[in-house]
Amino acid sequence: MHFDGFYAVALQASRPKLKGAAFGVVRDSRLLDASASARRLGLLPGITLAEARSVARAAVRWGAAPALLDYDPEDFEPYARKWLDACLAYTNTVEPVGQESAFLDLGTLPGAEEVADALTQDLYFAVGICPRVGIARTVLAARVAAEVCPGQPVFRDGEFLAPLTVDCLWQVRPEHRVRLAFLGFRTVGDVAALPTETLVRQFGREGVRISLLARGRDSTRVRALYPLDEVYARVAFPQPARLDQELEVGVHRLARRLSEMLRARDSQARAVVLSVEFDGFRVVQGRRTFTRPLQSAGSLMSALRLTLRQVVIKEEVFALAARLPEIEPVSASQLRLSLTEGAEGEMP
Repeated sequence: MHFDGFYAVALQASRPKLKGAAFGVVRDSRLLDASASARRLGLLPGITLAEARSVARAAVRWGAAPALLDYDPEDFEPYARKWLDACLAYTNTVEPVGQESAFLDLGTLPGAEEVADALTQDLYFAVGICPRVGIARTVLAARVAAEVCPGQPVFRDGEFLAPLTVDCLWQVRPEHRVRLAFLGFRTVGDVAALPTETLVRQFGREGVRISLLARGRDSTRVRALYPLDEVYARVAFPQPARLDQELEVGVHRLARRLSEMLRARDSQARAVVLSVEFDGFRVVQGRRTFTRPLQSAGSLMSALRLTLRQVVIKEEVFALAARLPEIEPVSASQLRLSLTEGAEGEMP
């Protein structure tokens, strides 16, 4: 998932005075993003700071006065969390790449392209920007697909990459891509047709990796890096559930998974956000906060049952998902408990 113009839209949302204004966002001496009116003046993302200043000076002579604003990640974090949180309703494996992009693993869901359509709509309503979506079996091809043919599923990564230029091999070092083009191998298909031994002679051990990537074979796995302070698990029913007994089985499995994840982090939670997924990828959520910490499967099962009561179920349920926000270390909670005991002289 990638959002063009994310930083400009996010700033306009947090600073109403910037709506309609011409401005650019600068990071690491380059223009990270620019508003629509600034782009019309020539302030295009990717140009250097020196080039941006030159364009801005010229614009002043035309009667415009675009502003160049320094990038501060805290300005965009709340806006980024909006769309990343929306992704968690579909998968617990979300790997952000900056605040405007992320890789999502939808491999456990049937019909990834259909799920992507519903997810795209949810993200649009969350932040007001329609994302570019690349759907493929590998991280390499998914990112390229988002740029070349957004929204179209790619299931034969090697054939899809073959006619594209070697610049599409974004996981290959830039200097190696330049050398490939210099040697006359301008498309990914050209590189894929080379014997691996030839690439090894030119690039050493990296030649093996280049050969695999050119053939669409990318072993990179999407990592669950968001959120860092939360735990998420999802359980899909083999057959849509309607009876209380069937839902209870899902609650039990969900509680066990959450407990395992919390114990692995030596953490606990006090709040539960439960998502109930119906036909057509419609999701209804319930949320509850508890005074006592949750970590064991038994405590989580009771918490999930109570949260589930907030959701009116009149149709078949396809999946249950739970998010435990703001988890905390068990040691920190034990410290607060000991302090409370010392102050009151008795167990709370």
